[in-house]
Amino acid sequence: MSSVPDISPTFNLEDQKILDDWIQAERRRHTLSPRVTQTSAKTLVRYLRSACPLLRELPNLAGLRPEELDVEGNTLLLKRKVELAEPFAVRLCLKAPLMQLSGSHVRVLEKLPSAFAEANRRLSHSLERAQAKLASLRPAEYTVHEWEAIRQELDPSSFKPLPLGAFASRVDQAIKLSQTLKQKRELAEGLKLLEYPETYPWARAARRKLTAILGPTNSGKTHRALARLARAGTGVYLAPLRLLAAEIWDRLQSEGIYTDLVTGEERLLTGQSTHVSSTVEMLDATRSYEVAVIDEVQMIGDAARGWAWTQAIVGVNAREVILLGSPEAEPLLRKLAEMLDEPLEITFTQRLKPLRVADEPLKAPKDAGAGTAFVSFSRTQTLAWKKTLGEANTACIYGALSPEVRREEARRFAEGRAEYLSSTDAISMGLNLPIRTIVFTSLTKWNGKAEVVLSKSEILQIAGRAGRFGHGDDEEPGIVTALNEADLELIREAISSGTGDPLPLRVPVAPRLQTLEYLAERTGKDRLDSLLKTFSSLPERDQLFCKADISGMLELAAHPKARGSRRPLEDLLVVCNCPINSNEDRHLNAWVDWLDALEKEQTRGLPALESREGHEADTPQDLHGAERDSRLLGAYKWMHYHYPGTFPELEAANQEIDRLNRYILASLQKRLQAACHTCGRRLPANWRTRWCHACFERTPAVRTGGRHPPFRGKTSPAARRVSKKSGGSPRNGRRGRPGTAKVGSGAAF
Repeated sequence: MSSVPDISPTFNLEDQKILDDWIQAERRRHTLSPRVTQTSAKTLVRYLRSACPLLRELPNLAGLRPEELDVEGNTLLLKRKVELAEPFAVRLCLKAPLMQLSGSHVRVLEKLPSAFAEANRRLSHSLERAQAKLASLRPAEYTVHEWEAIRQELDPSSFKPLPLGAFASRVDQAIKLSQTLKQKRELAEGLKLLEYPETYPWARAARRKLTAILGPTNSGKTHRALARLARAGTGVYLAPLRLLAAEIWDRLQSEGIYTDLVTGEERLLTGQSTHVSSTVEMLDATRSYEVAVIDEVQMIGDAARGWAWTQAIVGVNAREVILLGSPEAEPLLRKLAEMLDEPLEITFTQRLKPLRVADEPLKAPKDAGAGTAFVSFSRTQTLAWKKTLGEANTACIYGALSPEVRREEARRFAEGRAEYLSSTDAISMGLNLPIRTIVFTSLTKWNGKAEVVLSKSEILQIAGRAGRFGHGDDEEPGIVTALNEADLELIREAISSGTGDPLPLRVPVAPRLQTLEYLAERTGKDRLDSLLKTFSSLPERDQLFCKADISGMLELAAHPKARGSRRPLEDLLVVCNCPINSNEDRHLNAWVDWLDALEKEQTRGLPALESREGHEADTPQDLHGAERDSRLLGAYKWMHYHYPGTFPELEAANQEIDRLNRYILASLQKRLQAACHTCGRRLPANWRTRWCHACFERTPAVRTGGRHPPFRGKTSPAARRVSKKSGGSPRNGRRGRPGTAKVGSGAAF
């Protein structure tokens, strides 16, 4: 800094000229533009600190650092209060006037003494107020995590001091934070989130015995459990899938046991049943049973659906509870049983038929023999492999198909009417199929956010479906292979390890009606979306029970129609659990209409379906439309079972679903011709993109491709000539997720 100009203490007009010249010289020396702006205020501050005796002795302008907060007698205190007050006064009195310099510095300096006195007065008052509020924050009243959150709110980064002018408001924020943390902890304690089992008094009074049968697939777990269930006077089987619940219902019925089938979209009630076969979400915790069987208990680790297994294991009212699953569930089940204070007996089973990894990858689809299942991880690739292997000769199973269609396709493969099976991982749970060889077409799948590699548990679950005991020679091993050596090596590692990835020692819990009513009473909130958000924000810490992922329910609850609804909380909770696909406009529009019907107390018939002609689809788009309609009708049936008076057309829905199932089954056995997803123009048989050439070139969004690169690879000259004649793209490629396998010559839809 250059020498300070010699000016008089009164600062007259001549001094102003000297000071202006000095400021301009300073700005030129610091390579700043020669004008009075905010930056010149800093120059003036440096001048004032050198020229004015009143300011010369003050410490550097600094703010409050974390180390300047201390805890004495369980109370937060400020250190060096007086020392901090003076630089704060300088900052407060200079900041506003000097940051807006108009060119006349006389008035600024004339007001400096009075501004300095006022700043000290305001500072003293502010710090006294902040000190009084800080005294109310006693660390002993908070948990370690809560106290750290409060300290973090008060303490800025040590590299950036907190301006003292903002400290009082920061204290107010910390007070609000402390109140919020306390309220959420009290809500969690009131909800018994930490004592979740006590919310199922019937199960706690039953003095239950837990029996776990753990082992790999094809080790006889289900057979052993169902034999015990059949001998019981009353019992319930809880399945992970509607398809599996229906299969066990058939089995128990065939043994002469009166059994009800209860799923979200279907009820088959006899009125005299002693047993129930149900999906795990549909458990009636108030009904008493002698034996309960809960299948695939390792699913308790699933963020979205795991709450249903938590509810079943903790809340099923049965004297004997049989838990079936993979060995990696053992530590979690032991911890859960210990917390429930219930005896747990664990039996481990061994695979009944050997499993072997192939020595080399599958070179060509034609090398696969009858009884081979090709496993992909998207509907697109599943249909593409079906086309490659031959429609009439290949059964097809994927999640978008209705349970009835999946059951019929599985039967077609089991009876030998189809040599091959093209499937997603939908076959990994419960389907009893005579699969000799499993072929992984890929080891990556889309998890909703990104492409991920399959876990060891997922590989073992799928691979274990090869070599089903009781089908063919029981000494002949099941074979597992892949399409490349890298995938085959990962499969070898997973199978040689023998066990999957360990489950986290936490189990998810979903909000029930009683939960939301309690939150409404304590918080004064009445909208479902607000209550669900409150539930999601409740503390968990290191307890066994954690909150489930309720994003799907929250998405519907946040819809404007639901937010403005006057229906009781119970009705809104039911409607927001309706199994629609909220990403489909037709589904969402139907859901809004159904909620409107409940609001106006009107009846609603079947939702409008897509128009279609003929008895089978011509294009993959037609097939996909039929699958969407089938699911929408299933959602209508779900609403009927909750509000039969408002949604009365159950029989018509069943008839339409039967018609759609026949349409889908016929379409799956037909060679579908791919069509452009934009204009509907038919594409050549070897076309591997979703668009014709004209639509691809015309649409920028299509050209960019996003995470789905639209074109890859090369075609033969003959294929390019066919492409140009048909109006499609002369280039060949495929649309698919990164990491998915290329599937022969079949089209990807």
